[in-house]
Amino acid sequence: MTRNRPRLQKDFDFDFAVINCIEESLYSRDKLNLLIIFVIESDANIINRREIFIMKINNIMKQARQMQTQMMQIQENLAHETVEASVGGGMVTATFTGQGDITAIKIDPEVINPDDKDMLEDLIISAVNEGLKKSRELMNQRMGSITGALGAMMPGF
Repeated sequence: MTRNRPRLQKDFDFDFAVINCIEESLYSRDKLNLLIIFVIESDANIINRREIFIMKINNIMKQARQMQTQMMQIQENLAHETVEASVGGGMVTATFTGQGDITAIKIDPEVINPDDKDMLEDLIISAVNEGLKKSRELMNQRMGSITGALGAMMPGF
């Protein structure tokens, strides 16, 4: 019978024990039965370890699928949540979704001065940057429970 697995230390131990039994002319049915039991128990331990490993991998995959479902739900919810950033004492306000999409920019009419367009541009840039920052913070806050669980499940990543 051909083996489909690499030879393990127990294989060498078994072969060595059989050779010793033959060399010492102690080749008895009882000793051979003990050797066979040794091999069967060793194989059973290997099978049990493989089954446990497979069960652990299956459990990790199940948890990963659950986390993926939770992340998709959070992403959907973030699309409906908004954050606002106001700069210049409320002269420019930018509104973003939790996913980082800009939905509105409000500019106070008093700020619109054709002679000072640089100030208005700076206010808009500041409002957009602040809104993006708040949007990212919201996303990180919502995703924190999932990414924290992932770190606990796979330390070092």
